[in-house]
Order: sequence, then C-alpha cells, then structure tokens
Amino acid sequence: MFLDEYMECQTEKCIDAMLNNPRKRKAVLKFQEYHPKVKRTKLVEYEMHVLDGGVLIRDIVKGHGECAKSGNTVTVNCIGAMQKNDPMKSSQLKRSFTFTIDKGEVIKGWEIGIKGMYVGGIRHIIAPPDTAYGNDGLAPLIPQNFTFNYTVMLVKIN
Repeated sequence: MFLDEYMECQTEKCIDAMLNNPRKRKAVLKFQEYHPKVKRTKLVEYEMHVLDGGVLIRDIVKGHGECAKSGNTVTVNCIGAMQKNDPMKSSQLKRSFTFTIDKGEVIKGWEIGIKGMYVGGIRHIIAPPDTAYGNDGLAPLIPQNFTFNYTVMLVKIN
C-alpha cells in the first residue's frame, strides 16, 4: 500500500490562520479528505501540532522502532499536494528517497517535520514558505510563497 489513501489537501484559510499565529502549539484544522474507495471527499477536522518555524504535523500512524533525529540518514515515501488541491506532478513523489536530517539536503520544513518520527510511521507535514523556498519559490516548479503539504511514511533509518 502506498500513501495515496492518506493524502489530505489543506485549505488555504486554515493554513493562513495557523501561520499567522506561530505562538499557538496546537490547532484543529479542517481538511477536504479524499476517500478512494468511494471516490468522494468529505470535510474532517484534525488536531495538528506546531513545530519550529510554523511547521504543522499530524501523526496518522505512530510507527515503531527507532526514532528519527538530527544526523540520521532516512528513507521516506511521500506524496504532496498544492494548496488548491492540485496533485503535484513529480516522479520523485511516487518512490522512496533518502536524505540526512539537518544536512541541508531537503527543505528545512522536511527536516523539522521528519524528526521525531518512528520507522513505519505516517505523518502529515505542512511546511510554510519560510521553511521551504520563501518569497522566491523555485521557478517554474515551485511558486513564490508556496506552502508544502505532504504525507510522509518513514521507511527506514540507515
């Protein structure tokens, strides 16, 4: 099973409300969640935790075994969505990839969001622009002030 069943697309209003209040450490956000078996979306509410830089996380599956920390090399599976519910078009999102936490190999929001995950865990991570590509974006792929919205599975810690 890949992560498609766990993907939620965040509404812009909910993201903006959280990012404008970085002192709040928990929030209930509303999502349009897609259910592939019935091919419909429904509105659901989830509690998310706010980490450094305004990164939002929600553990879908806790996982087991070793916990990811700074300096670990980790392998993850992920899928992502644009803020307006458009699937991101990247072959990298359909397979595993490996990086070292806190070595600058991925955006800062990923490093913050992956730390604390356990092997086998699945986590929803929302990384605001300040923890990604900021005001500049990464034209033409990543727009300016883009908020990353990912669901990630920690496959292994090397």
